Amino acid sequence: MTEQMSRWLSVAVAVLACLATGACGDADIDPATASGGEPPPPAAGGEEAAEPESSTADAESAEAASTEDPDRELQLSHERWYARENDTGGLGLRWFAFVHNVSDAVVEVVLEVEAVDGDGATLGRSGPQPFLEFILPGERLPVGLAGPLRGEPADVRPLLDTRTVADFKQERYGDVRLSGDVREFEVTEDEILVEAEITNTGDGPGQSLFYLAAFDADGEVVAAGPGGWILPAIAAGESQMIEGSLGRDPFVDMTVERVEIHFPATESGDAG
Repeated sequence: MTEQMSRWLSVAVAVLACLATGACGDADIDPATASGGEPPPPAAGGEEAAEPESSTADAESAEAASTEDPDRELQLSHERWYARENDTGGLGLRWFAFVHNVSDAVVEVVLEVEAVDGDGATLGRSGPQPFLEFILPGERLPVGLAGPLRGEPADVRPLLDTRTVADFKQERYGDVRLSGDVREFEVTEDEILVEAEITNTGDGPGQSLFYLAAFDADGEVVAAGPGGWILPAIAAGESQMIEGSLGRDPFVDMTVERVEIHFPATESGDAG
């Protein structure tokens, strides 16, 4: 088994765990340390969040990201967040957006969000977005994060830690190009079930993690995140129907008008 195949299988297992919980990026917040000077929050699954391997851990990279900063490699759009009481009486946060690499270089990224009150004090912080590590030039992907809160937030700020990767080498054995369209979807109490037609226009058998984004009639994102994994691989020049799912908040009323499917280039490749 190749190293890349082992990585894909590891990611596939993690995707299934993420879809089963419907809360990718959740982090447990310690109320005693949740405002100012807190240690890095644990990642999803209760493990300590790994320190990013970025060599540019300066103050600017740790500050809240400005979606209108023309000098930033990654831009955010379709940002939406809400806080609501969960079934245990606690307060929870949901945040959605699209992240777009507007630079001409591969960008390594760690994405989290921080909820603050009117005085700027931290009320909660999500864990990092799972499966989002490198974004290629021009790539645009939907993301969704969640976490517990200590109170009603006045604002939610994205935290982007980025590093331009000048010598990035993509681990692929062939030219794999996957595209697709969602043909049908069904909204249930706690998830959005999707059927999509996928085509491989590359020269090798392709497989990929894929993301889903659900929109309401006003074009607002109501759910986003990893939707599943294409296995077995799709042969070059072939099309096939696949199924995926996107967790949704069962405590929030929503109307889904359409669903998009996206393929992160760094999580796609041939079957080697």
